[in-house]
Amino acid sequence: MAPSANTLRMEFEVFLSFRGPDTRNTFTSCLYSDMVEKGIRVFKDDEEFRVGQKISGQLLRALADTQIYIPIFSKGFASSPWCLREVAHMVDCTSKSDGRKEILPIFFDVEPDDVKLKTNLYRDALSKHEKKYGSIEVKRWGDALVEVPTRAGWKLERKGYGELTKLIIRELLLKLKGKNRSLPDHLVETDDLKRVETLLDVDSNDHVRFLIIHGVGGIGKSTLASIIFNRFRSKFDCSSFLDDVPCQGLLDVQKKLLSDTLGSTSIDGIHDPNDGIDRIRRGLINKKVLVVVDNVDKKSQLDKLAGRCDWFGSGSRIIITIRDKNTLLDKGYQILPNNYLAYPMLEMPIDQAIQLFSRHAFRSDTPPEGCYNFSKEVVSSIGRLPLTLEVVGSRFANTIRSEWDETLEDLKQVPHRRVRKTLMMSIKRLDDIEKAIFLDIACFCIGEDKTYADYMWRSSGYSPRSAIDVLLLMSLIKIDEFNRFWMHDEVRDLGRYIVKEENFEDAGERRWVRIDENTLDMQSCNKLPETVGNLKYLTKFEIPFHHRIIQLPPSVGKLESLIQLDLRASGIFVLPDSIGRLKNLKHLLLSQCNDLHGLPDSIGELESLVELDLKFSRICVLPNSIGRLNNLKHLLLSECKNLHELPVSIGELDSLVELDLKLSGISILPDSIGNLKRLKVLKMSFTKIHTIPCALGGVETLEELDASFCPQGSPISMLPRKINGFFSLHTLRIAIISISGCLTPRVPNLSRLKRLQELRLHEFPKLEEIPGLGELESLKFLQISECSGIEQLSDLSKLKKLRHLELLFCRKLRAIEGLKELNSLKNVKIIDCMSLESLPNVPTFTKLDTDWRLRREAAKLTIQSTVLGKRMRRRNLQNLNMNILCMMRLNKYSLPIWYNICCIRHDGILTFS
Repeated sequence: MAPSANTLRMEFEVFLSFRGPDTRNTFTSCLYSDMVEKGIRVFKDDEEFRVGQKISGQLLRALADTQIYIPIFSKGFASSPWCLREVAHMVDCTSKSDGRKEILPIFFDVEPDDVKLKTNLYRDALSKHEKKYGSIEVKRWGDALVEVPTRAGWKLERKGYGELTKLIIRELLLKLKGKNRSLPDHLVETDDLKRVETLLDVDSNDHVRFLIIHGVGGIGKSTLASIIFNRFRSKFDCSSFLDDVPCQGLLDVQKKLLSDTLGSTSIDGIHDPNDGIDRIRRGLINKKVLVVVDNVDKKSQLDKLAGRCDWFGSGSRIIITIRDKNTLLDKGYQILPNNYLAYPMLEMPIDQAIQLFSRHAFRSDTPPEGCYNFSKEVVSSIGRLPLTLEVVGSRFANTIRSEWDETLEDLKQVPHRRVRKTLMMSIKRLDDIEKAIFLDIACFCIGEDKTYADYMWRSSGYSPRSAIDVLLLMSLIKIDEFNRFWMHDEVRDLGRYIVKEENFEDAGERRWVRIDENTLDMQSCNKLPETVGNLKYLTKFEIPFHHRIIQLPPSVGKLESLIQLDLRASGIFVLPDSIGRLKNLKHLLLSQCNDLHGLPDSIGELESLVELDLKFSRICVLPNSIGRLNNLKHLLLSECKNLHELPVSIGELDSLVELDLKLSGISILPDSIGNLKRLKVLKMSFTKIHTIPCALGGVETLEELDASFCPQGSPISMLPRKINGFFSLHTLRIAIISISGCLTPRVPNLSRLKRLQELRLHEFPKLEEIPGLGELESLKFLQISECSGIEQLSDLSKLKKLRHLELLFCRKLRAIEGLKELNSLKNVKIIDCMSLESLPNVPTFTKLDTDWRLRREAAKLTIQSTVLGKRMRRRNLQNLNMNILCMMRLNKYSLPIWYNICCIRHDGILTFS
């Protein structure tokens, strides 16, 4: 399979189809409002306002330009010909989308069997349409209903509207994150696709099936798997594409599989691959899944990710891409198990190979006039592997025509199956800087953000922009939609092979080194050789995810040019004292080092260190010498559960900008923290810290303070009185559950926080006022939650930049003033503020909302017993549909006094002001 252009951004992300009388004013209105609030681009169609018998105009464009279709199946859905037309169009668009579109139905008050025409409910409705619309058209509608997937989507069942809406929004946001695989820009499809579709038989649910796609590197195995994944993942309960498995830690790949299929919370408590196997097996045993395990090179990898068919639900499909299928055979067996199917990838047919070569060499589907025979000769010389066609085609695109013949003669000297030698010819054309940057990317930067790599090169004296442009033009690298480097594994392996040819003893000029399983005998070696110290020009040293390497040699202190030392998720349990001699080291990455419990005192001698990353490690204590790290800007200690205190010397970190303590074991902050005069970010959420030192109030540079969600039993009990000295603060998140010994707690005056943009106050049960709130002129987001003592807020009319206001469970709050003048205000959300005497007066285009709905019985009872009910009866509105969305929560069965004027819009929604 060879490398259509990626899908352009569709106008709408979601298309809602529903029958108006059934759900318009209830569930659909609620769902639509929540989608818009979450930023989802949604088209809401209302079939009652349609005329004619053909889908056209805006509706046709919306259907064609939408990623996810959501038909809301209700009892009366099939009675609407417009709804049926839309479903038929959805099915047609989805079938032609190569997996880029999908249908996610909602079964509102019907069962999937009703929609599949297995009961009389929809069958009877269809039969009534035949007289007016004809049997052919009605059969098309019926066929579309049967095609609608029922494994995906949602059922109302016993869920409330709010609960179901949250589930839908959460899943939509996950899907809209971009789960489809990116495909090459110059895709030329071959017959492989149809053959693999037949083998997979995704519509069959009889058993679990494994498909092994095998062939030489560069032949298009991963691209074919990506196309299959995009096209069919909507037919499964869940799906996951596990990229380039050998280049990642196995535990991380297991977590990605679980996160993709069962959600992010499913990976909690997984500490080793055995935990991962157990969680995969128990979590996916009843789910129909589509999983791609890409570029497997050891059977043990598959054993820990998709080891047996009984791990997965019936109908699941596991696709494995591998170079040699024999890698998966057990010792003593020469054939694969019955549920394993093998598909060999072969070279492209000659006509399609010429087409692919032409797209890269000439930017067209066919060679220019007079160049067909030349193109055929090139293709015959280099072989018909998509990778070599792409790289060599790009080479001709950047070669003047007078040099074509010479280039062709060079290509003829290399046997066409020797892919590596063909690629090497392109690499030899690079100058020294281009080659150095190419090798850097091959060894270190695949999957890394281009911006960070750019920093590394510039710190080594390189200007990389022109070199990267050359590598892109030659198709040796790509940059994905997330600004990360990507390289074909064949090209990557060649780059790493070039580096490995220079061993440690002869590599004195090497600027980088990567330790992988091919560099060391990992079965017999758990430390690096002393000759590592010979790499005097080394700037980046990376040992990622190697649990068997438990220590560094003392000679590592000789790496005088080293800028970054990456030991993440390694088995390192101790750092040598000689590490203090790395005078140029800026980045020390030790996250997920589960065996590392302490740091040597010599760590304080790293005079250039900018970042110390200890996240998720089991570090127990930090040495006092850490205070000598005068250039340290980022100290990352999140999730260090065994670390309970910080050394007093932390106050000596003159350059510290970020201190991340969230989810750590820290329970107290030293007063010396007030000396951090450049501190901008302090994160301490979900810790046992119960007192913020008063001295912190003097840190005028602080921009973000997050002290939210401290656990029960150890709440924040004191805020610094000098908090108004935080002149630069733009984010303040505080949760106070109780304040012992203080009957009338106060928040310090906030009026001087002129740059504050986000303020969240959570669980201040006795707080009566928020001094200075009305003076926060830069505030954009304000959330006050569970502050049950507040009766009135300051006048908010000066908060001209406020965009979002949330008032949640403030049960004594009686008034909200000053919102009418706030023209930037987009959303006001009020939940369970039962004492409000009137709704706030808001600008015309501000959305005033709550997630509370009146009960039908409560609304009827109350309206009938009030003056409002009499007015409504006089206007013959007794039959008003009482499925209404209300602005405020009812206190039992009585309406608050501000329900005095009603307005009924044309769409039947009742609002109050």
